[in-house]
Amino acid sequence: MPKINATVSVYQNKQARAFLLGMPREMKRIAIKAMGKQAMYELRKETEPPYKKVTRHQVYGRTFFTDKQRRWFFWAKDHGLIQTPYPRSHRQREGWDTVMHPESLQLVNKAPNLRWTIGSPQGLMAVAKGWKEGQILIEEAMPKMIESAIDDIESFYAQRPWK
Repeated sequence: MPKINATVSVYQNKQARAFLLGMPREMKRIAIKAMGKQAMYELRKETEPPYKKVTRHQVYGRTFFTDKQRRWFFWAKDHGLIQTPYPRSHRQREGWDTVMHPESLQLVNKAPNLRWTIGSPQGLMAVAKGWKEGQILIEEAMPKMIESAIDDIESFYAQRPWK
């Protein structure tokens, strides 16, 4: 099953590196956990773009490439294998999971056919409908992830028992 890996670590994203580098290990662990929690929220909110009607003719210049493809499509539609318009299952939006490492956080999505919608390179239809690559989604969410990490670090130190 294909999967998309998007990693947030001290070695990758410039904003994350500037924020996490040089931080004590315990504080870094709190920050990475908070960043992961915020990333999950942002990814589930932003993975799917709003519905936009785009036809195959608009994207590829023609509806079907072969007569065999056209016959199969209408056969599958008549037998209930294809629904038009295609209903979204939200498996890609709900498929995000985090994997914690000592110095980094890995965001993984194992939804089927994911590589065509938010993978790199994307399918032409996904680009036309407004889907963004997974790594771009992470980079756009990074300021909120860092803000969440700062809040968690501050609340940790506000609750410290050694005041």
